[in-house]
Amino acid sequence: MRHRKPPGVATWFLNRFSSSEALVGDMIEEYRRGRSRVWYWRQTSVAVLRTTVADVLSHPFVALRAFILMVTCVLCYQYVLHAFDILSKDLIWKLNPRLLYPEHFTLFTFSYLFLVLEVVAPCIGYVMGARIVVRFHRAHQAVFAVLNAMLVVLVGALQLLWLVERNPHRYLPWFTSYVSFRVELLGLFAVSTLVAGLWKIKSRKPTQA
Repeated sequence: MRHRKPPGVATWFLNRFSSSEALVGDMIEEYRRGRSRVWYWRQTSVAVLRTTVADVLSHPFVALRAFILMVTCVLCYQYVLHAFDILSKDLIWKLNPRLLYPEHFTLFTFSYLFLVLEVVAPCIGYVMGARIVVRFHRAHQAVFAVLNAMLVVLVGALQLLWLVERNPHRYLPWFTSYVSFRVELLGLFAVSTLVAGLWKIKSRKPTQA
């Protein structure tokens, strides 16, 4: 059991959020003594949360500036994406109105309307927003990358709630599948934001495996 290798992703997060080399080393040692992967991930989550809260409390003005920048990036991109969506569908409507109806979907319109407008374009926007935030907060890159992803989840969840409450088609059979699709997309956006924010981040301190 001494040679058990701890979860790589969890250790990666530990090395970039925890400034205590002893803590990381103790966790790895405990895992090798028989602790479960669930325990290791739980301890990692606690360490990430503690570091995030400590950084925010010790640098409140920097955190406020980062939060304003994050909100601005997310809201601006939401506006740009909404305008892009309207213009694109308006152009398709002028070319051939029938293409916007599901029964007349072609491979091109399906790929464009769903893959480009619903998946690719939002991912690009969230990645760009995350890179902008961490570009101005290199000293707290890990913390603000996590907060940025949490903000994306919050905004997406609010939009999803609004969609469920206000959509006139919410009682139709296909609406449940559409909501599930939106939830999966929200997870994809959050992961994209987190990965972009943590890209090329360095360990706070080297750890001994």
